[in-house]
Amino acid sequence: MHLKASKEAFLAAFEGSSNFVWDDGMEAILGTDQPVVELKGPGAFGLKEARAERGQPVWWYPFSVIEKIVTKEVDSPDFTERSP
Repeated sequence: MHLKASKEAFLAAFEGSSNFVWDDGMEAILGTDQPVVELKGPGAFGLKEARAERGQPVWWYPFSVIEKIVTKEVDSPDFTERSP
């Protein structure tokens, strides 16, 4: 996944939800490509913890923080990009 670069967009996605919690460590992954490590029901995906040693190996995010989906074929070094 390529994540949105705007902290404001992330905060807006988390606003009003008890399912997602902002952590300042997430600033390090804004605007970056991150591999999804787990899916959890509709509308949520997990990434490796953005800040090491926080005690939660998977951090959960709403789909609305995705800028675009970047996939890689197992047998190909080429990437394919799609908008969500």
